[in-house]
Amino acid sequence: ITFIVKRMVNVLIHTLKQNNRFVMHQEMVPPEISHAMGLYVWPAELLSILLPIIDTHAAERYIDRCENEGVPPDVCSHVKMTLGVVLSGEMPPSANIVSSNLPCDGNMTGYEITRRWNNASIYRLDIPFNFYDDRAAEYFAGELRRMIAWLEENTPGRMDWDRLRSICEERNRMAELEIELWE
Repeated sequence: ITFIVKRMVNVLIHTLKQNNRFVMHQEMVPPEISHAMGLYVWPAELLSILLPIIDTHAAERYIDRCENEGVPPDVCSHVKMTLGVVLSGEMPPSANIVSSNLPCDGNMTGYEITRRWNNASIYRLDIPFNFYDDRAAEYFAGELRRMIAWLEENTPGRMDWDRLRSICEERNRMAELEIELWE
């Protein structure tokens, strides 16, 4: 737990120092693109995973805050806790947000509330349901290109294609090692 707390504090301090390069990312949005653009990513949902590890009752007040603001009780606790942190004014503010339609409609609604709370610009990455289909893969590639253009328009970040290639190669190498480990 000490390691988690120290690591999170360091990530948070480093990220917040980069105020104009800071982008709030939904957890299902690939961070590799933003990193290749020299931007700093804050995955908001990370808090709803880590805080209950540190304090098993941490989620309760955020979920209560969210439901007291009118979010239905049947929205998942992961979304409500993240949104509760935002509504409590404890989420690092961001002028730019990138979200997606994964994993659920509740999360999409949560990011709209987060956008309003931050008075932020937002890009909503539309991920096709069946992305193994050629047409869907082409559509998603277009969505990623539009996201890059949006990030270049709304942040000082610029795409470094060589850096993106290097980041993706390293991610692929790590995935191969993980598969080997599990085998």
